Amino acid sequence: MSTGKETIAFNRQFDEGTHWHEWVTYPFYPGYTCVGVVLKTGTSVSGLQQGDRVAYRVPHQTHDVVKADACTKI
Repeated sequence: MSTGKETIAFNRQFDEGTHWHEWVTYPFYPGYTCVGVVLKTGTSVSGLQQGDRVAYRVPHQTHDVVKADACTKI
């Protein structure tokens, strides 16, 4: 968790009517960018394979199912 955005969100250190007020709803899931390793792909996926490192935009988590076109290979 960052000391910037996530701390502001958890402590509600923002005014109503701002973009923060629209973004932060509870329960709040912090984060907006993840880096991971492809564990498995669907049969129609091309361009990604098991073991590829990827970045994508979702809250922090340990596992996720992400559309291939939402991933950027790194």
